[in-house]
Amino acid sequence: MQPTFKSGRLSDSYFWSLIIGLMGFFVGFLGLMILNPSANHGPLLGIFITGPIGFIAGGIYGLLKSGRKRHVTLFHHQMKQSAL
Repeated sequence: MQPTFKSGRLSDSYFWSLIIGLMGFFVGFLGLMILNPSANHGPLLGIFITGPIGFIAGGIYGLLKSGRKRHVTLFHHQMKQSAL
């Protein structure tokens, strides 16, 4: 019997990509506007640098996290099967 998983690796990766990407976007977009209001390139930092970097970092984090979760679940499932 194969273990079932409620969410796949890609859905976890997309979720974390969006969360961390949006955080990076808002930090870059609003952060520079708060720290240096006279700078007119604040929104560009969030749109072109911190947002995409956050999206990529979130995707990598989501893949690593879901892979570890799946590995641990499979390990526990195998341990239960060997105990029987």
